[in-house]
Amino acid sequence: MSKLIFSCGKESKFVQINDDSTFQIDEKKYYFELLDANKDFFLIKLNNKIFEVFVQRNGLNNYFIDVNGLKFNTELTTYLEYRAKEISMDSDEYKHEIEIKAPMPGLILKVNKSKGEKVKKGESVLILEAMKMENDLKAGENGIVKDIFVNEGVTVEKGVTLFSIVKHD
Repeated sequence: MSKLIFSCGKESKFVQINDDSTFQIDEKKYYFELLDANKDFFLIKLNNKIFEVFVQRNGLNNYFIDVNGLKFNTELTTYLEYRAKEISMDSDEYKHEIEIKAPMPGLILKVNKSKGEKVKKGESVLILEAMKMENDLKAGENGIVKDIFVNEGVTVEKGVTLFSIVKHD
């Protein structure tokens, strides 16, 4: 039985894998059937619907997941890792949070960092395409990425919060 935290953007879900045919998201139980699987592909039957799931690892706990064409950048951690990070982010040294907003409307081309990852001032966090130009949005301070609120391939409006960094030296 595995207890995991699945995070995508602002939202986090508690996931518990019970056995070969059931799992829970938060408190809701689901039955599934694994029809086919290999290293990065799964064919899953859930509620009489079949889902093609492609998974690509993008770092220690970060994954790119494509479910029937819907694409997600996610973070998957154990419950213990999640709680440890929550506790450390609540300490006084992590109180200065900086939000980075879209300077103009555009398309998110690339997300270079993930939630919980350390960044140095000037490091690229994401690439925003606007008016056929790529804009490299960088960390303005040394810190830790607290949240990433967008996914690759998403169009954003001017002023939308893209990510936040908690200042940390």
